[in-house]
Amino acid sequence: MILGYSHITSLLLAINARIQLITFHGAVATSNWNQFTVDYFPRLLFNAEELTMENTSTNEGRRELITPGKAQGRLIGGNLSVVAAMVGSPYLPSWYHSILCLEDIGEDIYRIDRMLTQFKNAGIINQISGWMFRQCTNCQPSDQQSFTFMQILQQHIKPLNIPAWYGPMIGHIKHHKFTIPVGLEVEIDADNGTIKMLESAVI
Repeated sequence: MILGYSHITSLLLAINARIQLITFHGAVATSNWNQFTVDYFPRLLFNAEELTMENTSTNEGRRELITPGKAQGRLIGGNLSVVAAMVGSPYLPSWYHSILCLEDIGEDIYRIDRMLTQFKNAGIINQISGWMFRQCTNCQPSDQQSFTFMQILQQHIKPLNIPAWYGPMIGHIKHHKFTIPVGLEVEIDADNGTIKMLESAVI
């Protein structure tokens, strides 16, 4: 199943959690299906390739290292606010040794801080082996005294001492997008900003 947009996160994760089916987070009908986006789609879903995904050199592909290193695990995640709302339900996959990959749009910085604190208090981020924050589009401080978005990520993620980086080309961005397999074993390289599939996502 391939679906997109924030509220679809709940369906993608619930399907993976309940029947262990790989789901796909990617572009939808209203997305800009440029050549970059189009290329990844059939290679992943139709050709059964084991891809290594790497950002372009465009401004939209800007990435920032949080903690260096490589990590392996099942790729789990989606829209931050939706995942936070699902914490405590039976519709989330196991977090143990997973790669947590999040994104969001239009959230105040204090709300992102609160949701990441919720993940910590729920014991989620102590189980993961790697972290990516995909994009946070239009996420700005509500006043000049607030921490920046990147400062909040540093405060929550740095102490984990696990490979982590910001900026994979997924989520609420206009143009170049990966389609990613939720629930699949992957390896991330935080230094180089890559996502390497360790198995095919389809048969």
